[in-house]
Amino acid sequence: MRYNPIKDLEYIDKQISFYLYCISLDGSNIDLYTIDEIISAARLLTIAPIDDVESGKINIGQDPCYLYLKNQRISLIGNIRRLWHMRQLAIGAIKDDV
Repeated sequence: MRYNPIKDLEYIDKQISFYLYCISLDGSNIDLYTIDEIISAARLLTIAPIDDVESGKINIGQDPCYLYLKNQRISLIGNIRRLWHMRQLAIGAIKDDV
Protein backbone atom coordinates (compact mmCIF):
# COMPACT_ATOMS: atom_id res chain seq x y z
CA MET A 1 0.00 0.00 0.00
CA ARG A 2 1.39 3.38 -1.04
CA TYR A 3 1.42 6.41 1.29
CA ASN A 4 -1.48 8.71 0.53
CA PRO A 5 -0.58 12.24 1.64
CA ILE A 6 -4.04 13.59 0.79
CA LYS A 7 -5.76 11.19 3.20
CA ASP A 8 -3.05 11.89 5.77
CA LEU A 9 -3.62 15.63 5.44
CA GLU A 10 -7.39 15.20 5.85
CA TYR A 11 -6.84 13.30 9.11
CA ILE A 12 -4.26 15.80 10.41
CA ASP A 13 -6.53 18.75 9.57
CA LYS A 14 -9.34 17.17 11.59
CA GLN A 15 -7.01 16.80 14.56
CA ILE A 16 -5.74 20.37 14.29
CA SER A 17 -9.32 21.66 13.92
CA PHE A 18 -10.21 19.98 17.20
CA TYR A 19 -7.35 21.76 18.97
CA LEU A 20 -8.26 25.08 17.34
CA TYR A 21 -11.80 24.81 18.68
CA CYS A 22 -10.37 23.94 22.13
CA ILE A 23 -8.36 27.16 22.18
CA SER A 24 -11.27 29.27 20.89
CA LEU A 25 -10.10 29.65 17.29
CA ASP A 26 -12.08 28.87 14.16
CA GLY A 27 -11.17 25.32 13.20
CA SER A 28 -13.03 25.39 9.91
CA ASN A 29 -10.14 27.00 8.02
CA ILE A 30 -6.70 26.10 9.31
CA ASP A 31 -5.00 28.15 6.61
CA LEU A 32 -6.14 31.36 8.35
CA TYR A 33 -3.52 30.86 11.06
CA THR A 34 0.21 30.61 11.41
CA ILE A 35 1.73 28.24 13.94
CA ASP A 36 2.81 31.28 15.99
CA GLU A 37 -0.78 32.55 16.23
CA ILE A 38 -2.03 29.12 17.28
CA ILE A 39 0.66 28.70 19.95
CA SER A 40 0.01 32.22 21.28
CA ALA A 41 -3.68 31.41 21.62
CA ALA A 42 -2.87 28.13 23.38
CA ARG A 43 -0.60 29.94 25.84
CA LEU A 44 -3.41 32.35 26.72
CA LEU A 45 -5.83 29.51 27.43
CA THR A 46 -4.62 28.67 30.92
CA ILE A 47 -5.89 30.51 33.96
CA ALA A 48 -2.67 29.78 35.85
CA PRO A 49 -0.36 32.78 36.23
CA ILE A 50 2.48 30.99 34.43
CA ASP A 51 4.23 34.21 33.35
CA ASP A 52 4.14 35.58 36.90
CA VAL A 53 5.57 32.37 38.34
CA GLU A 54 8.30 32.07 35.70
CA SER A 55 9.31 35.71 36.21
CA GLY A 56 9.45 35.24 40.00
CA LYS A 57 6.66 37.77 40.62
CA ILE A 58 4.70 35.18 42.63
CA ASN A 59 5.99 32.05 44.31
CA ILE A 60 3.71 29.06 43.71
CA GLY A 61 6.15 27.17 41.52
CA GLN A 62 5.70 23.89 43.40
CA ASP A 63 1.94 24.13 43.96
CA PRO A 64 0.35 20.90 42.62
CA CYS A 65 -2.52 22.75 40.92
CA TYR A 66 -0.10 25.10 39.16
CA LEU A 67 2.14 22.20 38.08
CA TYR A 68 -0.88 20.31 36.71
CA LEU A 69 -2.09 23.29 34.66
CA LYS A 70 1.42 23.99 33.40
CA ASN A 71 1.80 20.36 32.34
CA GLN A 72 -1.54 20.46 30.51
CA ARG A 73 -0.46 23.58 28.64
CA ILE A 74 2.88 22.00 27.71
CA SER A 75 1.08 18.88 26.42
CA LEU A 76 -1.43 20.94 24.43
CA ILE A 77 1.29 23.01 22.78
CA GLY A 78 3.41 19.91 22.10
CA ASN A 79 0.50 18.17 20.38
CA ILE A 80 -0.28 21.22 18.27
CA ARG A 81 3.37 21.59 17.20
CA ARG A 82 3.63 17.88 16.34
CA LEU A 83 0.47 17.96 14.23
CA TRP A 84 1.56 21.17 12.50
CA HIS A 85 4.88 19.55 11.58
CA MET A 86 3.09 16.45 10.26
CA ARG A 87 0.79 18.74 8.25
CA GLN A 88 3.74 20.46 6.62
CA LEU A 89 5.24 17.07 5.70
CA ALA A 90 1.94 15.92 4.13
CA ILE A 91 1.61 19.19 2.18
CA GLY A 92 5.18 18.76 0.93
CA ALA A 93 4.44 15.17 -0.13
CA ILE A 94 1.36 16.34 -2.05
CA LYS A 95 3.40 18.97 -3.88
CA ASP A 96 6.07 16.37 -4.74
CA ASP A 97 3.42 14.01 -6.16
CA VAL A 98 2.15 16.61 -8.62
